Amino acid sequence: MFFVLSGKSSILVSEFNPPIEVKDGRYVLGLTDFAVYNSIPNIDDDCNSIKIGSKEITIPTGCYQLQDLNNFITHELKSDSKYHHIFFELSENRNTLHTHIKCTEEVDITSSNSIAPLIGFNRKILAKDSKAKSDNIADIITVNSISVECNIVVNSYRNGVPQHIIHQFSPTAPPGFKIVESPEHVIYLPISVNTIRSIVIKIVDQNDKLVNFQQETITVGLHLRKEI
Repeated sequence: MFFVLSGKSSILVSEFNPPIEVKDGRYVLGLTDFAVYNSIPNIDDDCNSIKIGSKEITIPTGCYQLQDLNNFITHELKSDSKYHHIFFELSENRNTLHTHIKCTEEVDITSSNSIAPLIGFNRKILAKDSKAKSDNIADIITVNSISVECNIVVNSYRNGVPQHIIHQFSPTAPPGFKIVESPEHVIYLPISVNTIRSIVIKIVDQNDKLVNFQQETITVGLHLRKEI
């Protein structure tokens, strides 16, 4: 039996009326395909602000490289006559993976939604006319792995804790390109019910946080079979 779930949310629900009875044996379920455009943002409401001098800058939700962030912040300063004289530069050291900020004004990245963690800085104020090195390696890619969870499967674990993970993978498609995950060898896991009334799919990252695909359509294919 094959199921397809599709929608624009990272939680997909399919209800069955009448319910599907699977009492005549042991059944297993596997993920056959997963598809969505890679629109995962690394800038969102939780990480989108920086203050330069008295200028507060909010960066629109999206997927940015360090150069993109530098270009946007610079443009915001240059387009405001009150701040166009300020020099700002966000750069990276590709050997150490740390970032550097140069600015002729004080840079405040203390707010709870500042871009500090993304670019490797602790939340603090950077003095004017200084070149500051990030405290940590930049964490510009926020989603390292994607887990597809299904409410009716068992026998999967995360860090020793039972979960409902039916499949996990690392996305390789660049932003704006389609993620197509079709495992060559489908891993089947036992289901925990004798009657399937609904299937709920959750798509989460390595921190068990729902992945934001910004309303792109997500399609998941599942195969249910009876074990011999």
